[in-house]
Amino acid sequence: MKQACVTEEHLRNYLPCYVWGVQDPVRISTVPLSDIGMTRPPQSWQYITDEQADILERRLA
Repeated sequence: MKQACVTEEHLRNYLPCYVWGVQDPVRISTVPLSDIGMTRPPQSWQYITDEQADILERRLA
């Protein structure tokens, strides 16, 4: 909790809480967003179309 900078009381108000841990991340090659028709990066996440996913799969294969 100290590392998360929140109080125990604050966490208890949001139970159940879940945490994702990332182990051994692997860097993949980058693809310019313009290659899949995006003009700006998403704020946090964004759905992509099936066509955009196909482009990414071909580029990252």
